Amino acid sequence: MLSSISWQQYFAAIAIISASYYLYVILRYYQREVTNLFIAKHPGQVLAPSSNLSSFAVMGQAKQDESITVVADEELQFAEADIDEDLNEPVAESTAAKPVEFLPQTQLLNETDKLIDAFADVDSKSEFISLLNILLTSYKPYGSQINYLQVTEHLLNESHGKLPFDLTINDLPALNE
Repeated sequence: MLSSISWQQYFAAIAIISASYYLYVILRYYQREVTNLFIAKHPGQVLAPSSNLSSFAVMGQAKQDESITVVADEELQFAEADIDEDLNEPVAESTAAKPVEFLPQTQLLNETDKLIDAFADVDSKSEFISLLNILLTSYKPYGSQINYLQVTEHLLNESHGKLPFDLTINDLPALNE
C-alpha cells in the first residue's frame, strides 16, 4: 500500500496536515490576538484605553547602603610610583618559594614511580622504555630545573626488584640531550 504513494503525494499530505494543525492551534489558543490583527484600527487609536491601566510598582525603591560613601575624584589618594623600578623586567620567582610537590623534578620522579608500579606485572621492557621516553620528552621544557643524574639513579634504584626485567643505564634514553 505504501509503495503506491509517491513522494510528492506524501509531502503534500504532510504539508496539509501540518498547516491544518498550526491553523487550529492559532485559532484555538490565540483567538484574541488574531481578531485584534484583523480589526481595522485608526492611526491614533490605542488598543487599550489608558483609564483601564493601573500603575503599580514592580519592585520597591533602591535603598543606598549607609556604610557606602561617595567620594569625589580629587579626594582619592594614590601612592607615587617608584622611578627606579623597571616595569619591563619579569618578576624573579625563586624555586624555594614553590611548594615541593609542584617542582618539575618532584613531579617527574612521582610519575616515574607510577610507571614502575604500573609495569610491576608486565614483562615488556620495550613498552616500558617507550612510555618512559614519552614521559621524559614531556618534561623537556623544564630541563634546566631537573637534575637528570638524580632521575637516572632514582629510576635504576626503584626499578630494581619491582620490575620483572632488569633495567640498566644503557636501556634508558639519553636524558640530558
